[in-house]
Amino acid sequence: MGAYLRALRLSRGVNGSDAAWAIGSSAATLSRLETGRLHRIADAIARTRR
Repeated sequence: MGAYLRALRLSRGVNGSDAAWAIGSSAATLSRLETGRLHRIADAIARTRR
């Protein structure tokens, strides 16, 4: 899933910071999601809203 999201983001020319902002997350959290170190999008969003 993460590899697909990264490929989609890159194919659209969106950088990690802008994509993270769009989902209400940090660039570091988005990176962990894309590399498989974080497995659920809900976890990525929850980390920034604590």
